Amino acid sequence: LFTEKVMGITEATITQAEIIIDYTYKEQELKKTLVESIRLFDRNAITWDDDRKAAAFVTSKDPVVLKFTKNVAGIVRERSKTSVNLNLKIAIGLFESVRLYGISYVIDPKTPYAVFSKDSTSLDFLQFPRQTMVYKAGDCDDLSVLYCALLESVGIETAFITAPGHIFMAFSLGISEEDAGKTFSNPDEFIYENEQVWVPVEITLFKEGFLKAWQTGAREWRKYNPGGETGFFPIHQAWSLYEPVGIAGTGGDVKIQGNEKILEAVHSVLDTFVRREIEPLVQKLKSQIAESNESPRLINKLGFIYARYGLLEPAEQQFLLAVDKDYLPAGINLGNVYYLKGEYDKSLSQFQKVYDRQSYNTKAILGLARNYYQLENYSQVNAYYQKLKVESPELAEKYAYLVSSEETGERASLFAAKEEVEWSEE
Repeated sequence: LFTEKVMGITEATITQAEIIIDYTYKEQELKKTLVESIRLFDRNAITWDDDRKAAAFVTSKDPVVLKFTKNVAGIVRERSKTSVNLNLKIAIGLFESVRLYGISYVIDPKTPYAVFSKDSTSLDFLQFPRQTMVYKAGDCDDLSVLYCALLESVGIETAFITAPGHIFMAFSLGISEEDAGKTFSNPDEFIYENEQVWVPVEITLFKEGFLKAWQTGAREWRKYNPGGETGFFPIHQAWSLYEPVGIAGTGGDVKIQGNEKILEAVHSVLDTFVRREIEPLVQKLKSQIAESNESPRLINKLGFIYARYGLLEPAEQQFLLAVDKDYLPAGINLGNVYYLKGEYDKSLSQFQKVYDRQSYNTKAILGLARNYYQLENYSQVNAYYQKLKVESPELAEKYAYLVSSEETGERASLFAAKEEVEWSEE
C-alpha cells in the first residue's frame, strides 16, 4: 500500500511489490502471487505528458504557505486604502513580499523546463512551494507553483499558462469582462477565459517588480495565443484530476519582512499603476474641460476618475466645482467622498440635498441609509431601505446588510468596507 511515507522519498529507490491475483477458472477459486521489483522515483519527480499534473504541487494549505500569506493579505486588506480591485492588491502584496523575501529565478541545469517539457517521458524535478521558500530559488515551473499556492491560499483563483518551452501563471480578478472594461484603461493586459478576467504574470521577474512581470506576461500571451501555442489550465479544474499532496514536517524557518516594508512596496507599485492608468485620461479630460467652458459634466467625470482609484482629495476638489455649477450627480459623488473619509454628518447633508430635489434618486436614498447606519440611527435606516427596495430592488439586495440580523453583523461590516460606494459618472 502506498502511504504518506512515499512523500519522504528524496532519491529514486527500488522496492518490492507483491501482486496477488484472485480469479475463477472452471468454477475453481484460484490465486496467483507474484513478487516484482519496482522503481519509485522521488517525491519531486514529474513527467510533462499532462501539464495539469503540476497542480498536485500547488499545496495552498501547507502551514509554511499559510504563515506567509495570511499576514500579507491581512495588512493589504486593512491598511491599503487605494481603491483598486482587492484581488489585484493582494496579488501585488504577495508578489512584492516574495521579492523582499529574496527568492530568485534560477534555471535548473539538470532539468530545465524548456528542455524537459518537450519530452513527455523525461523526468523533471518540480519543487513544492515550501521547498522553494526554503531554497529561495527556483525554475519557472517552481516559481509558478509557488505563486499559485500563495494566491490560492487566500482564495484567489489561479491558472498555469504554457508557451513553447516556458510556463508562467495568471490569477483571477473575480470580476466580469464588462466590469474590467469599466475599471481598467488597457484591456489588452488581461486574459479572458472561462468567463473570468485573468492577470498574466511572468513569474520569473520577481526582481523586476510586479508591473513589469504583468506587462511581460501579457505580452507573452499576445505573442503565442493567436497561433494556438498556449495552454491555459485553471488550478481548480486541474485539482479535480491531480489533487494537491503535502510533504511531512513543518518546513524551514520562513522569516517575513516587516509589515511597514511590505506596505511601502505595495503602495509604491499601486501609485505607479494608478498614475499609469489615469494620466492619459486626466490630461484628455482637462483639455476637454478647457474647451467646453468648464462643463460641470466633464468636471464631475474628472473627479470620478480620481475617486475610482482612491485619490479622494483631488476628487473632492472636482466634485465641489461641479456642485457649485448645480450638477446633481456631483452631489452624489461628493457625498460618497465624505462617506469614505468617515465624515458621516457632511455626507448625510450632501445626500439630503440631492434627495430633497430628487426623492426617487436611488443613490441618494442609499447614501442616506448607509450614513444613518454608520450613525446608528436604525429607524431611519429602515425607512430609507424600504424606499430603496421599491425604487431599486437590485441595490437593496446588494446592500442587504443595512437591515440584516445581528448574527450576520460581522459579515455585514466587512461588506460595508470603505471602498464600497456607488459613484455617479454622469
